Amino acid sequence: MDLISVIIPVYNYGFCLKETICSLQGQTHTNWEALIIDDGSSDDTHAVAKMLAETDVRVKYCYQENRGVSSARNLGIEQAIGDYLLFLDGDDLITPNKLAEQAALMRTHETVDICYTDVYYFRNGNPDKLFFGRLGNRKWTIKLNGSGYEIIREFIKKNRFTIHSPVIRTRFLKDSGLKFDETLSYKEDWDFWLRCLFNGANIHYVANPAVYSLVRVHPASVSHQSVKMDKATIIIRECIKHYVYSCNELTNAQKDSLLKVNDVKKRGPLKKMIYYNLHSLANLRELYRAEPTTKFFICFIKALNERRKDFF
Repeated sequence: MDLISVIIPVYNYGFCLKETICSLQGQTHTNWEALIIDDGSSDDTHAVAKMLAETDVRVKYCYQENRGVSSARNLGIEQAIGDYLLFLDGDDLITPNKLAEQAALMRTHETVDICYTDVYYFRNGNPDKLFFGRLGNRKWTIKLNGSGYEIIREFIKKNRFTIHSPVIRTRFLKDSGLKFDETLSYKEDWDFWLRCLFNGANIHYVANPAVYSLVRVHPASVSHQSVKMDKATIIIRECIKHYVYSCNELTNAQKDSLLKVNDVKKRGPLKKMIYYNLHSLANLRELYRAEPTTKFFICFIKALNERRKDFF
């Protein structure tokens, strides 16, 4: 039976870590290792993780000084010995058959590097009431199979994975040398999946409605920090330009198309960042220097119009 390494970065998640490990212990695929990487927690995470490791030999605990979630995941990649990897945040859950289904698909489709599942959300303390997304109960996972231009285009539009939706073939990561960018504090997973795709990753959707990931919604979850997420989006969209230019597998026409999509998608978060910083000339100057003049002033005027609506 294939070994799956489950990398679990945690920071002050002692209140829910046991539940996350229980979702692993309930898996029909039992050959897994859980690598709990404690990124400098100040709550009872250490005690909870140590207890879990002492009662199940498949659970391993490692502590590091606080360096961020990307560093924690990278440490997990270094320590993992499994055939496949799953990144599972310390507050999230997976269905009992998720590991078995994804391992079976990877085993029978040797050209697939990443396979992924649907995702649902639940509010902390209410795991039985599921919904598709935070901003509206709409299914946002789409069926994507293959690699190359069309797949990359979908991920340039937006991130199509939650962090614990995909299972990754370890050999692909080792061969490509890919790790998480430790300079990114937000949306680092989107950047990671993009770089996987630009490095030729072949992805596959698991079309089983009974197999999915579960995202816990609570006040401490990263995605609640809207302004920082918008700033991260702008940074990553700048990175995308470099990824597109550097990709030798794309034609010039495909590159032009992808850059156009990226440019259009960047306007929304740029407008919001200008809106949030209309009170700060220094911050506006920084945004202005980072963007083409025409694009900045178009977004600036739109942001001013939004502010006018707020007051009148």
